[in-house]
Amino acid sequence: MRRPLHHQKDRDLALDDAGAETMRALTAAGVGHARARAYVDAGWRGPEAVPWARAGVPATPAVLYRCLGLLPTEAARRAASGTDAEALLRAWWDSGVPRAETASWIVSGATPEQAAVATAMDAPARTRRRSDAGLTGDAGGPG
Repeated sequence: MRRPLHHQKDRDLALDDAGAETMRALTAAGVGHARARAYVDAGWRGPEAVPWARAGVPATPAVLYRCLGLLPTEAARRAASGTDAEALLRAWWDSGVPRAETASWIVSGATPEQAAVATAMDAPARTRRRSDAGLTGDAGGPG
């Protein structure tokens, strides 16, 4: 004999205060409930999620695109073209290009390999600039 289904509040679906605040911010900005919930489930908190969700970037790839330093509009273009955010992140972070420069290189259209070569060629100048600024770390200085 089958038991009738009982509607119970699923603890996994309950939101903490930050998650509820994020849902409110997203839905108030016109983001649908399903997309808003996906953002909350992917760990987004607060109003920072709004431009990403409104740009149409799926929630989990949006986290990775944000780690790369991309803006929501650029990330949306990448996602729409089928770019695998995880593969893109790995390629750039494994390339040796400073993370702070990654977004600029991506937007410029350079490949990770091209950026790595250019970065390596600029390494002596970077060292000189750091030295001139007192950032070498020798003699107890900052570094």
